[in-house]
Amino acid sequence: MKRRAAQKNKRLGRKRVYRLKVIARSAGIFMLFFASALTLVGVFAYKNLTKNFTSAISNAELISGKSDILKEGLTTVLYVSVEDITVSPVHITNIIVLFLDKDSKKVVSYSVSPVTVVDIPGKFGEEELAKVIALGSLDASSDEESLLGITLLKKTLVKLFGIGIDKYILVDKSLDADFTAFFTHASVKSETLKKFRETIQTDLNVKELYEIYKFVDALPEDRLVSMNFSTTAALDEDIRDITFDSKVAEEKKSIAILNGAGVAGVAAFSSRVLENMGGRIVGVENAKTTYETGVLVVDDPQSETVKEIQEFFGFTNVEVKGQSDIDENALDRADITLIIGLDMGNSL
Repeated sequence: MKRRAAQKNKRLGRKRVYRLKVIARSAGIFMLFFASALTLVGVFAYKNLTKNFTSAISNAELISGKSDILKEGLTTVLYVSVEDITVSPVHITNIIVLFLDKDSKKVVSYSVSPVTVVDIPGKFGEEELAKVIALGSLDASSDEESLLGITLLKKTLVKLFGIGIDKYILVDKSLDADFTAFFTHASVKSETLKKFRETIQTDLNVKELYEIYKFVDALPEDRLVSMNFSTTAALDEDIRDITFDSKVAEEKKSIAILNGAGVAGVAAFSSRVLENMGGRIVGVENAKTTYETGVLVVDDPQSETVKEIQEFFGFTNVEVKGQSDIDENALDRADITLIIGLDMGNSL
């Protein structure tokens, strides 16, 4: 009897062990499934973290998380707040141009009054900056009016500052105080972050915004400089102080500028832009003839100065010095010669 009971208990023990193994195996499968699901959620969250904020302009697709915005040198960001971002046309209430200098670990921000009257590029003449986005969106469809308006504002401020603008941020006035804190050491409230997607238009992705925030937050107070725009001459002096150690300045390429478009002032403005980049100008004059297309004649197509010039001016026709058929005296005395053509004359 005892023997049968012992055998029965042994069989029951085997069954318990078997059930425990089944449970353990099932738990392992569940944990594997849970881990996989968690990974997928993480990937989804990461992709959403790097999503472009311009959904108010178009249905932006998920983009990669790569950010080279503060990789090196100088990055310029235009910050604009408007009366009501949901109402068209928008009315500008605040304009700040930020210079983020990674090399010298410094941020200089210039506030520009929206009531400043400037010569607007194109057919608009002189108007207040507050109206520029509205003017730029006059002939646009509803889907692109904000984008075209901000493009006109960027062009206008490039004329004013004499330097290119890399990125922009457009926000509703209701978040102005909170968002300007984003560029200081002040903390940003979590509820404010949640509102960003509904109240912001920008060509920065979230990762790039975070890179800017980290850069600014790591700087001591004395490296955050705020200034008000005064005169163009004073502004140029300040900008040249910022770019004195730029790659363009370090290369020390001699640069000549020829007006081949017949449009008054384009060579002088180009000279101002290049000096603000850190360029060394050796001549500004009219070309011998009119050029339909702008030409860049260079000694080294791979130089950083050439790359900066191409990025700002949009030269597609680049010729190597000594291998060009162009007959202009300036080519002999400069490492780089810009010939402004009709194709770019009216856009400068």
